[in-house]
Amino acid sequence: MSSRRYLIAISVAVLTNLVTLVPLARATNTCVVTSTYDAAPTPEVGPAPGTLRYCIEIVDSTDADDTLVDFDIPGTGPHTIQLATCLTIGEDGTTVDGFSQPGASPASSTEDALHKIILDGSSNDCGVLLSLRGSDAIVRGLVLENQSSASGPVAHGYAIEVGNATAGTVIQGNRFEANAGGIEIGAGSAADHVTVGGTTAASRNVITGCSTLSGIEIGPGEGNVIAGNHVVGNDHVGISVTDPSSTEGEIIGNLVSANGAEGIRVTSLG
Repeated sequence: MSSRRYLIAISVAVLTNLVTLVPLARATNTCVVTSTYDAAPTPEVGPAPGTLRYCIEIVDSTDADDTLVDFDIPGTGPHTIQLATCLTIGEDGTTVDGFSQPGASPASSTEDALHKIILDGSSNDCGVLLSLRGSDAIVRGLVLENQSSASGPVAHGYAIEVGNATAGTVIQGNRFEANAGGIEIGAGSAADHVTVGGTTAASRNVITGCSTLSGIEIGPGEGNVIAGNHVVGNDHVGISVTDPSSTEGEIIGNLVSANGAEGIRVTSLG
């Protein structure tokens, strides 16, 4: 049974194998988002330069180096990007850093995070906002909201899904509001060694208002860590582990409260 053990703790104690807010110095290629515009690309017309879709689907997919996606959208914000369809990060080493937008800042021990970049799924026909399919991706400093279930190629309704990731993906410092579900790990294929949250206030995710799916769903994969997050005020389960091939993970130091079903549900570990 030890090979499939999950460490689950409610209070913050010793957090093993975790990270604080991840430094971003590793990226060697930078693409700057300067516009909130988005449209589904066609074979005739690709993503517009300066948009988030351009940075992810054009710059990142055609450059061999790790890519840092920064934001410098004019105005005080917050700035809302209404995604026309889902975005897929398929390359290794991609970082999307919402805290790079002027005026944005991570949470501290005394202050909540100040987010300036919002990804809105109310016009999205795909069923997920961000699909992470490469390894060593970092997504931080975003608000992800209004992603409902859809009948498109991905019908789940999670704001972020992670699948086919072998190591190092980190999701930190984001706020999830009014989605069908928050984060799904192991979506369609196994995801290993994914970290959601971390040891500091700056690294925690806040997940609230999920209507029909879990705040965090842990599917197939090994060594995934859920730590230091606030999973509160959701209509369904807070954190769920339901796949028998989910092994050697940690759920520790999270605030899980006022959810419509169990705070933490573990129904199958093989």
